[in-house]
Amino acid sequence: MDRTNEFIKLIREQGAHYNVQEVFLGEVISKSPLKIKFSDIEVKGEYFLKTRKFLELFDHKCSRENCNCVQRRVENGDTVLIIYSKEIDKYILVDKVM
Repeated sequence: MDRTNEFIKLIREQGAHYNVQEVFLGEVISKSPLKIKFSDIEVKGEYFLKTRKFLELFDHKCSRENCNCVQRRVENGDTVLIIYSKEIDKYILVDKVM
C-alpha cells in the first residue's frame, strides 16, 4: 500500500473513532413522567434540555372547539427529534417528528 492510501486509511479510522452522532430520533414511551427511548436506552425527561417549541407541544392545551390539537401535542408513541450538543455535553429535545 502506498503512503497516500495509508494516510487515507488512517484518516478514515480516526474519523470513525471520534465521530459522535449528533442527531437522533427518539420515541416518547411515557408522557408523565416524561421518558424518551433512543439508541436502545430509556432516558427520563429531566436529563434533557427542551426547546420552547417542544415545551409548547408538550404542554399544549386548547379550549377551541374542533381544534386539531392531537396533531400538535406530544403523546406516548410519538417520534421526537433529539440533538446532542458537544459544547455543553447535553441532549436537547427539539420537536415532534410527523
